[in-house]
Parts: sequence; structure tokens; C-alpha cells
Amino acid sequence: MAENPDEMVADALFSIVEGYTPGVMAEIIALHMAYYPAAWGFGRSFEGRLGADMGAFLRSFAPETDLLLAARDDDGALQGSVVLQGPRHNGDGSDDDAHLRWFIVADGQPGMGLGRALLRRATGFADAMGYPMCYLTTFPGLSAARHLYESAGFRLVATSTVDQWDGGVQEQRFERLRGGEP
Repeated sequence: MAENPDEMVADALFSIVEGYTPGVMAEIIALHMAYYPAAWGFGRSFEGRLGADMGAFLRSFAPETDLLLAARDDDGALQGSVVLQGPRHNGDGSDDDAHLRWFIVADGQPGMGLGRALLRRATGFADAMGYPMCYLTTFPGLSAARHLYESAGFRLVATSTVDQWDGGVQEQRFERLRGGEP
């Protein structure tokens, strides 16, 4: 149940579907490609990376440790998504931290509470699973997203010149401890 008025609007306007459904990853890629090329100049390399990373995630998707959320409008069109990939065993006795990925809300939906509702569900899942920390990577200039991340307890911990998206941006790493503690 929603905890604030914005999320109540989102809950009334959108259905948030949990788990894999056929074609959902292609829809998530399409949502990213509808935004990032026009707004940031990302192109073929970005789309290829999305496809490869999402394909790898999908092959290892485990509903008991991973969360995939797709927000749909009344017509069934994808309006937003987020993935929380649970820690993966590295083969050396260590585990990766949980990774928040592919968080996006369609153009025309900002301010409806959908992003906040998706992020709340993802961080709630991470906390319920007992993941000590989750992280995300992004880049400067996505102010609305950064505001949501920080309001959910994520803190900027590193900035680097790495540009994994090949769009001429700097990578930022945000981390959130269990329960959103600073």
C-alpha cells in the first residue's frame, strides 16, 4: 500500500507486475531507447550493452533473490521498470552486493509517483531479503532520479571517468545500506 499521496496516484493509475513475462526485457530496452538517445546521445553501443546485460540477467533470473518490476497503464503499455539483482556468488567465497538496475519511468509520467513507488518496492525487497547493501550506477544530470535515490537512502560514494554507456558522461556510484541508513 502506498505511503504518500504521490504513490497513491501511482497505485491507482498503474499496475505493477512482479516477475518475468515474455517480452518484458525488450520493452524495457525500448523504454530506455525512447529516452537516452534523444536526451543524451546514447546509441548503438548503449543499446548493445543493455541487451547483453539484460540477457545475462534474464538467463540467471531467480525470483527468490531477484526482483523485476514492470509498471503498466490500463492499456498494458510499459510505463516504468526497475530491477533489483540479488548478490551473486563470485566463485571465490565472496558475494557481490545487490544491484539496482534499469530504473526508468516513461516520458509523460514524471510527477505521478510511479518512480517513487517502483523504487520503494525495490528497496523494500532488498531490506526484506536482508541484503546489507545495494548499489546503482548512474551519471550526473539525471536530477529527478538522483532526488529519488537520495530520498530512498542512497548516497553518492564515487565518481569516475568511466563511461560504460559511451555517451560522454561520468559514472557515479550510489550505495544504500540496509534500511536506508546513511
